[in-house]
Amino acid sequence: MEARGRPFSVVARVPVQGGTVWFKASAPAARFEPALLAALAAWHPDRFAAPVAVDVNRAWSLTRDGGPTLREQRGGGERDGEGRGRGGTRVSFC
Repeated sequence: MEARGRPFSVVARVPVQGGTVWFKASAPAARFEPALLAALAAWHPDRFAAPVAVDVNRAWSLTRDGGPTLREQRGGGERDGEGRGRGGTRVSFC
């Protein structure tokens, strides 16, 4: 398991049978995020992957691995938490 902590969240890449998932615990200021992830996936399933699970009371989310991070694709040097979403849209996570 690989984990990273930031003032606004803690994330962990967790190997599971059949792949990898990401666990995220959002800080109180970002406790809206798990519900937002679920809502965006429901509203725009062609652009946002549905979370595996969310706990809105704890501000936790569990999502499927979306492939290599931008940092991994570029061989390092990129800021943590930046990547590309579906369709090449730049997104920031944790």
